[in-house]
Amino acid sequence: MYRQIVVHPDDRPLQQIVWRNDPSEPMKAYQLNTVTYGTASAPYLATRCLKQIGMDCKDDKISEIIIHDFYVDDLLTGGDSIQDALDIHNKVSSELATAGMNLRKWKSNEPRVILNNNNSSLDLNIGSTEPCKTLGLSWQVESDELYFLTSEIVLNNFTKRGLLSVISQIFDPLGLLIPCIISMKILMQKLWLLKLTWDEQLPSEIIKLWLPIVENLSFLNNLRIPRSVICNQYINVDLHIFSDASQVAYGACLYVRSSNNKNNVMVRLLSAKSRVAPIRPTTIPRLELCAALVGVRLYEKVISSLRIQVRSVIFWSDSTIVLGWLKMLPNKLQPFVRNRVAEILEKIRFIYWAICSH
Repeated sequence: MYRQIVVHPDDRPLQQIVWRNDPSEPMKAYQLNTVTYGTASAPYLATRCLKQIGMDCKDDKISEIIIHDFYVDDLLTGGDSIQDALDIHNKVSSELATAGMNLRKWKSNEPRVILNNNNSSLDLNIGSTEPCKTLGLSWQVESDELYFLTSEIVLNNFTKRGLLSVISQIFDPLGLLIPCIISMKILMQKLWLLKLTWDEQLPSEIIKLWLPIVENLSFLNNLRIPRSVICNQYINVDLHIFSDASQVAYGACLYVRSSNNKNNVMVRLLSAKSRVAPIRPTTIPRLELCAALVGVRLYEKVISSLRIQVRSVIFWSDSTIVLGWLKMLPNKLQPFVRNRVAEILEKIRFIYWAICSH
């Protein structure tokens, strides 16, 4: 991708290298005329040029896909039907080809999308069960499901450094594995309170708590999560955000509820976020308020990325105290509560809150 972008002649002297084909030849200076991999500006220049191609595209749908569905040089997009996917495939390829950027290594959960294309540069991988990485996530192409590879995680030593290494190996940007990961973070907080050095051996009671967690990670390999979160030919989409807290942790999760004119309803978890409770003891209502704020921030991030019309948004909490705080004027509350209530009301003042019970 970088080599398809020409550098302005005035800037080429800044990309000079010395080279000779044979040690007996004198050194010669060359100027690199295209964007060079490894330079600090290369990623920005590449993505900016890609965005410009999208901005110049006269087809609004294809323009939106090029601008929003690329991550550097990886495209992740789709359509509601085979014909829709084929049109996107052909039009995006054609638009980028005008700039010398030929898309390759296509993969689809529908083989006809690839087979109907005559571009010989494509890497056909139909019916393969090999894992496919999609922006860091493992994607089972044939079944169109996301999954996690945790069998490769190995704990080499029982130290604080070793535990943190295991936690960092689990890449879960959507928060789908929060019930597993949060237990590790809670244990990590306990280690912090013990004030151990990074390479000091862990106490036996901590190891007893840690071993079952690591051993159970292998079961995550069997977890399969449908990539699609909205039903076909949907007419209504609602968002439901649940927040909750305990003495050790708090968090929120966001569900998408969609329905179509055939009375089919689909409810799927889209994203979640959690936090370990502060070391300093805090009351449950305050932690519930923190969880509500996490839910609001999660919603704000998700809604900015969704390019669909959402009919309604409902926030759910099982804390009547939190719902009471949200109905009060912030200036009548204590600073801890006031600051969080003010942020929540600033972001979602006119969104409905509901009470839920276990």
